[in-house]
Amino acid sequence: MVCQLPGYALRVTVFLAVAATVAARSESGLARPQFKNVWDEKYLLAGSKIRDALGEGGSCHVCHAGPSKKKRNAYGAALSELLARGDVNDTARILEALETVADQHSVAGDETSPTFGQLIAEGTLPIGGDEPPPRHRR
Repeated sequence: MVCQLPGYALRVTVFLAVAATVAARSESGLARPQFKNVWDEKYLLAGSKIRDALGEGGSCHVCHAGPSKKKRNAYGAALSELLARGDVNDTARILEALETVADQHSVAGDETSPTFGQLIAEGTLPIGGDEPPPRHRR
């Protein structure tokens, strides 16, 4: 099949296709996989309960709720208060934020609630919304 669009229409079509591809790829970058990679290296240790709960690959839903990476659960919201886009390549800053949030109570204002660190250690950190993490299926 030969393209029968005039030269101008063909250029516009190609431009729009490239622009749509670039836009789609940039949207997927909102989740900042570098943050997830540092989290995985810190917490998804062999034999840890959180690794047993999430599996070796972890989950974006440790911080995010629902299909949109813009919506965060309580843990993700606490981290977002300490991290900015510019911190993606600053492993020390990311680790510092993880440590700080690990010491925070999982329910704001409730000093009797477990800390995020305790929930991670127990493998019960709610992911996505308020549900406990799903069992990793093999």
